Parts: sequence; C-alpha cells; structure tokens
Amino acid sequence: MTCYQIKDWNLIFENERSRAVDKCSFVCVPNKQHGMGFSRIVFELDGAAIYGIFHMIAGACSQQRRPRAGWLTDNGQPPANPRPTPGQPVGVPWDATDLSIKFRRPVAEIQRALDVLCSEKVGWMTVHTVEKANETDVSIINHQPTPVLPPTNPRLTPLEEKERMEGKEEKERNGTAAPTVAPELELEASGKFSRAKTMKLAEPILNLLNDLTGRKYQPTADNLKAIACRLEEVALDTAGVENMVKRQVLRWKGNEKMDEFLRVSTLFRKTKFHEYFSARDLPVAPRQLQPRQEGGF
Repeated sequence: MTCYQIKDWNLIFENERSRAVDKCSFVCVPNKQHGMGFSRIVFELDGAAIYGIFHMIAGACSQQRRPRAGWLTDNGQPPANPRPTPGQPVGVPWDATDLSIKFRRPVAEIQRALDVLCSEKVGWMTVHTVEKANETDVSIINHQPTPVLPPTNPRLTPLEEKERMEGKEEKERNGTAAPTVAPELELEASGKFSRAKTMKLAEPILNLLNDLTGRKYQPTADNLKAIACRLEEVALDTAGVENMVKRQVLRWKGNEKMDEFLRVSTLFRKTKFHEYFSARDLPVAPRQLQPRQEGGF
C-alpha cells in the first residue's frame, strides 16, 4: 500500500495565519513559475492537467485539521508514526481511485499526475510505501521518488498509453511479445534503415516542435527528411531526439535572439544536431535577467 504526501507542506503552503486556523477555507500557493519543477510539468503534453490536479490536491490537504503536513489521507494524519501512540488517529491513505472520485477525473489521469509529481526531477510530492500490520498499526517501510517517463507516444492519452503498456506486459508473460525493434524499423539488406519508414517516425517529432513553439511547420518532404536523416544517425532514438527538442525550446523560447532558430533547418542541421543531441539530458541554467537601462522601467 502507498501513501502520498506534498513535500515541505508546512514551509511552502502554510503561513502564520493559516497555521492558526483549524480548517482553512483558503490555501497559500506560491506563484513562482520559473523553477525546474514547474517547467518540467508544463513541458509535458498533459502538463496543464498535471498542474491542475496538483492544485486540487493542495486544496484538499488545506481543508484538513491542523497541524497539517500535506498527507493525502482521510484525516490528514500520517499512516503511522515510527512508534504509534495508543489511541492516536492513523490516516487512511487516498489512492488514485479515491482522488478520481473526489475530483471527478479519470483514474489514469490522476495516477499519471501522481507519478510525475513524485518523480525525482519534479519532486513536489513524495510517495511512501506502507505495510498494514493491523487496523491500528501501519508502519512506513520506505519512501523514494518514483521514476517517471513521458508517454512513449505523444498522440496517446494517458489511459491509452496505460492500456498499451498493459497489453505489452501481457504478451511478454505469454511469450508472444514483439521483438525490441518493430519489423517495419528493422535494417534492410543494405544495412540502412528505410528512409520512407524513418520519415514516418519524423512526423511526431515535427508535431512536438510545433506544439511546443506554436509554429506550424508542415510535414513536407524536406522537413521530414531532415529529421529522418538525424534519426538514422542516432539509431532511431526518438525519445532522445524529443528530449533534445524539449531542451532547446526551454533554452531558446522567448529569447529575442534565439527564438527564431527553433526551426527544423537549425535544430536538425547536420553540423549542429549532434551538439544539441549530446546535451539532451543536461539541466538548463536559469535565464539571467537583463540589467535595467538608464531611464527605463
């Protein structure tokens, strides 16, 4: 059994006034929108849903009786203390199904949000693994960030992605799983990937670039060929290329000098691509504020 908790609740979501209120009708929410946790959330294709669910969770936790600690349980109390005191109330954890009913949202959407929020790179929440010994004794075994990856196919909804993965696991158990590389992507006799087939893989990457930048690059032969050529050079690592695109958008979008270079001809230019690709997993340094001009505002 698992139990979720909002990280650093008392420090971030409480103030002197709220700590004096037994059941709050408000919640103190930071308005910082330039941290890496926020950026990683909204960078996901379903980032708005994840961000909204987090605020619903924070609102639910703020209604619990003091002292509040951000526990996602029925009474705001932790599942148990390391040494439970006789008669002390023990919280019953809320799972994705409970939150789905409470917020009237799909279970898969809630679970997807919890996984991202508890991931190591976001870290807004923590997930605790608990073992129920009896009705009044629950012991916390461990807690650790949940690794999470974005949906494999950006065209799939979280529920469709979950069903796809469940079907894959079922095939693996039955010994009928498909090979690691799909037949349509296997090397031809010449030792090269079919250009027509790799161009099919290029279109979702082009769509991702359009979604993140607001541009409307068309799936023309030139655009798809540029992406497909680079894909072949990195052994069809579509996930890596998508991470590269996301990182470059995070670096350049909104920058007066660099925003215009968020285009296919720059990102997938043979002389530049591998420089961007090799840095795909590196963190992005916060942008520095420009010094105020004399007489400016």
